[in-house]
Amino acid sequence: MDANAVVEDAKRRLLALAGDPPFRFKETSRTAAQSYMRGMTTFEGCLPSEIAAAESSLGVQFTAVFRAYLRHMGKAPGHLFCGSDVAQPSRFEEFRRFGQELMHETGQSLELPADAVVFLTHQGYQFTFIQPHGGFDSPVLNMWRRRARRSRSPTASPPSWMPS
Repeated sequence: MDANAVVEDAKRRLLALAGDPPFRFKETSRTAAQSYMRGMTTFEGCLPSEIAAAESSLGVQFTAVFRAYLRHMGKAPGHLFCGSDVAQPSRFEEFRRFGQELMHETGQSLELPADAVVFLTHQGYQFTFIQPHGGFDSPVLNMWRRRARRSRSPTASPPSWMPS
C-alpha cells in the first residue's frame, strides 16, 4: 500500500461515517446540523511548498504517510481528530513549545526529543507527536499529564444504603 492510499482510505471511512452517522440530531437547528455534517467531510491539504518549508524549518524529513496526510488534509482533516487542536505546518513550532512546557510541568527532567514534531494537542493535558526520519511511516507517540485526584476521607460509618 502506498502513502496516498493510506490517507485516501482514512478519508473514505470518514465520508462513509458522515453518509450514515451513528447518531441523530435532536433539538439541533437544521443550520447547525448541516454545518456539523459539512465539517465531517471538509478536507483541505497543504501546498508542497508549505510542507517543504516545515521540513526545512524543523530540520526533519517527514515520512511518506505524514507528508501524504499533510498534502490531502493538513489544513482541514474533516472530523479525523474531532475535539482536539490539530496543527497546520505553520504552527508545528508553537505546538512543540506547548509539548515541551507540558513535559516540564510533568517532570523537570523530561525533554521532548529534538526531532519531535507535535501535531496535535488535546484540552491542555496531552499532545501527540512523531519523530520523522523519512521512510514510509513512523510510530505516533502520545504524552499526557495526569492530574492528581482529590483524596477522599474515609467515612466514620457505613453509607445509609448498606444493610446493617
